[in-house]
Amino acid sequence: MYQILAHEIINRKKVRLSVVLNGENKGKQILFNERNEICLADDGMPDKLASEIWKQNGTGTIRMLDKVNLNQLDMQTLETLMSPGVSENGPVTEVFTEVFTAEPELVILGGGHVAIPVCHMAAMTGFHVTIVEDRPDMITKERFPGAASIICQPFDDLSSILEKQGENSFYVIVTRGHKYDQICLEQVLRHEYTYLGVIGSRRKVAHCRELLREHGFRNAEIASIHMPIGLNIGAQSPEEIAVSILAEMIQEKNRRQADCSPLAIWEWIASHPGERVVMATIIEKNGSAPRGVGSRMLCLKDGTIIGTIGGGALEYAVIQAAAKMKEDEMKTCWFNLSNEAGAQLGMVCGGSVRVLMQEIML
Repeated sequence: MYQILAHEIINRKKVRLSVVLNGENKGKQILFNERNEICLADDGMPDKLASEIWKQNGTGTIRMLDKVNLNQLDMQTLETLMSPGVSENGPVTEVFTEVFTAEPELVILGGGHVAIPVCHMAAMTGFHVTIVEDRPDMITKERFPGAASIICQPFDDLSSILEKQGENSFYVIVTRGHKYDQICLEQVLRHEYTYLGVIGSRRKVAHCRELLREHGFRNAEIASIHMPIGLNIGAQSPEEIAVSILAEMIQEKNRRQADCSPLAIWEWIASHPGERVVMATIIEKNGSAPRGVGSRMLCLKDGTIIGTIGGGALEYAVIQAAAKMKEDEMKTCWFNLSNEAGAQLGMVCGGSVRVLMQEIML
């Protein structure tokens, strides 16, 4: 299961994995491909349960009542049954589903002074970066060591680049002139994107919006553009402007998707078939816990870890619990990070997290 999942993620495919957390089907998993078709399911997964899981689109935990006459339940009882921490043998099936998407694509149109720190910071924060520039001397690997792809071509026809992108694409337009910014912008607007930002003064932005309306773009399309680009932090230097741009991009990225596991985890899994590890994944979060749902850590048999679920004493407690797990064991544990309980774990951030722990063979 996890070898297939790792290879799909490494190859930038969108996949969805669900695991049953309790009841007679506890531990059973089902994997869906990017077309929402069943790719692989554990033996014994009931068709009815698989059908219900198939309906869930996003990352999170769902609770499904089964073998219960809802007409015989009062609202208080129903709320109790559907709350977190239900009885292991109760009439509720809990399923955690996680949607894995490719690391976000960032296309930087323009290779000038602002593009350099944007590329560097974006690569550091998990973006797959492509740089496009029409001046050969401005588009070298030495200037953009963090870029996964460097393309030198005119801006007037970006179709070969844009057609490879998808809904998880980010665009930063920072060319050397208003004319080229406008040419790039109008092409990107005709494709899917998560984020589209254009650098420029208030005067330039007003003129740009006017041109877009004249060229037939709808108000909703124009309103989706971040311009002037970046959060308003009074940025002056190229590096400060890059910080404001990355902050805005990250804000948009995290608003749309759950916390994600670093690619290094899946690369390690793909390169270690047959190895036994304990995988710890945050599946629920309350309050101001340091990491969100989908954060993941591998606990290796020698005591080392790959990834993080928040650091500090929380991870130490999970590592200690992982060392005691039996082969193929699965359990969930709540860790309270607030008040006295949090102090005992050495955490001061508050909140609580529920961690799914699975002893698995890769």
